[in-house]
Amino acid sequence: MTVGVDPPPGADDKNAGVVPPPALAAVALVSESPALRVAVESFLQDWRRFRPATPAEQLMALGYDGPLLGEVLAALRWARLDGEVDAAGELAWVEREFGSRQRTDSL
Repeated sequence: MTVGVDPPPGADDKNAGVVPPPALAAVALVSESPALRVAVESFLQDWRRFRPATPAEQLMALGYDGPLLGEVLAALRWARLDGEVDAAGELAWVEREFGSRQRTDSL
Protein backbone atom coordinates (compact mmCIF):
# COMPACT_ATOMS: atom_id res chain seq x y z
CA MET A 1 0.00 0.00 0.00
CA THR A 2 1.27 3.45 -0.85
CA VAL A 3 0.32 7.02 -0.09
CA GLY A 4 -0.60 9.33 -2.95
CA VAL A 5 0.72 12.84 -3.16
CA ASP A 6 0.56 15.35 -5.99
CA PRO A 7 3.00 14.31 -8.72
CA PRO A 8 5.43 16.87 -10.11
CA PRO A 9 4.22 18.85 -13.15
CA GLY A 10 4.61 16.89 -16.37
CA ALA A 11 4.94 13.52 -14.64
CA ASP A 12 3.49 10.75 -16.75
CA ASP A 13 4.47 7.72 -14.67
CA LYS A 14 1.36 6.36 -12.93
CA ASN A 15 3.44 5.91 -9.76
CA ALA A 16 4.90 9.42 -9.77
CA GLY A 17 4.22 11.14 -6.48
CA VAL A 18 3.54 7.92 -4.58
CA VAL A 19 5.27 7.58 -1.23
CA PRO A 20 5.86 4.05 0.11
CA PRO A 21 4.82 3.56 3.76
CA PRO A 22 8.42 3.01 4.99
CA ALA A 23 9.42 6.41 3.59
CA LEU A 24 6.39 8.01 5.19
CA ALA A 25 7.27 6.39 8.52
CA ALA A 26 10.82 7.72 8.21
CA VAL A 27 9.51 11.25 7.68
CA ALA A 28 7.41 10.91 10.83
CA LEU A 29 10.39 9.67 12.82
CA VAL A 30 12.60 12.62 11.95
CA SER A 31 9.84 15.23 12.12
CA GLU A 32 9.91 17.73 14.93
CA SER A 33 6.13 18.09 14.67
CA PRO A 34 4.21 15.90 17.13
CA ALA A 35 1.03 16.54 15.11
CA LEU A 36 2.67 15.22 11.94
CA ARG A 37 3.94 12.14 13.76
CA VAL A 38 0.46 11.41 15.12
CA ALA A 39 -1.16 11.94 11.71
CA VAL A 40 1.32 9.67 9.92
CA GLU A 41 1.01 6.97 12.59
CA SER A 42 -2.79 7.15 12.38
CA PHE A 43 -2.64 6.87 8.62
CA LEU A 44 -0.25 3.92 8.64
CA GLN A 45 -2.18 2.06 11.34
CA ASP A 46 -5.79 2.84 10.42
CA TRP A 47 -6.62 4.98 7.42
CA ARG A 48 -4.55 3.36 4.68
CA ARG A 49 -6.45 0.10 5.00
CA PHE A 50 -9.87 1.74 5.09
CA ARG A 51 -12.28 0.61 2.39
CA PRO A 52 -15.81 1.79 1.66
CA ALA A 53 -18.65 -0.50 2.78
CA THR A 54 -19.91 -0.86 -0.80
CA PRO A 55 -17.90 -3.57 -2.58
CA ALA A 56 -16.59 -3.09 -6.11
CA GLU A 57 -18.74 -5.99 -7.29
CA GLN A 58 -21.89 -4.14 -6.25
CA LEU A 59 -20.80 -1.03 -8.13
CA MET A 60 -19.96 -3.13 -11.18
CA ALA A 61 -23.44 -4.67 -11.07
CA LEU A 62 -24.82 -1.13 -11.19
CA GLY A 63 -22.79 -0.35 -14.32
CA TYR A 64 -19.68 1.34 -12.93
CA ASP A 65 -16.76 -0.44 -14.56
CA GLY A 66 -13.37 0.04 -16.17
CA PRO A 67 -11.39 3.14 -15.19
CA LEU A 68 -14.57 4.76 -13.86
CA LEU A 69 -14.86 2.04 -11.22
CA GLY A 70 -11.42 2.89 -9.85
CA GLU A 71 -12.27 6.58 -9.86
CA VAL A 72 -15.55 5.95 -8.04
CA LEU A 73 -13.92 3.74 -5.40
CA ALA A 74 -11.13 6.26 -4.76
CA ALA A 75 -13.55 9.18 -4.51
CA LEU A 76 -15.87 7.19 -2.25
CA ARG A 77 -12.97 6.26 0.01
CA TRP A 78 -11.95 9.90 0.40
CA ALA A 79 -15.56 10.99 0.94
CA ARG A 80 -15.86 8.46 3.77
CA LEU A 81 -12.55 9.47 5.31
CA ASP A 82 -13.52 13.15 5.06
CA GLY A 83 -16.89 12.46 6.72
CA GLU A 84 -18.91 13.55 3.66
CA VAL A 85 -20.88 10.29 3.64
CA ASP A 86 -21.53 7.35 5.94
CA ALA A 87 -21.74 3.66 5.03
CA ALA A 88 -25.53 3.75 4.65
CA GLY A 89 -25.37 6.65 2.20
CA GLU A 90 -22.58 5.40 -0.05
CA LEU A 91 -24.69 4.32 -3.03
CA ALA A 92 -26.75 7.51 -3.02
CA TRP A 93 -23.52 9.53 -2.84
CA VAL A 94 -22.02 7.64 -5.80
CA GLU A 95 -25.13 8.20 -7.91
CA ARG A 96 -25.21 11.89 -6.96
CA GLU A 97 -21.52 12.42 -7.71
CA PHE A 98 -21.13 10.16 -10.75
CA GLY A 99 -24.68 9.78 -12.08
CA SER A 100 -26.59 6.54 -12.28
CA ARG A 101 -25.47 3.92 -14.78
CA GLN A 102 -27.54 1.39 -16.70
CA ARG A 103 -26.18 -2.08 -17.38
CA THR A 104 -26.64 -2.96 -21.05
CA ASP A 105 -25.62 -6.59 -20.74
CA SER A 106 -27.50 -9.27 -18.85
CA LEU A 107 -26.00 -10.51 -15.62
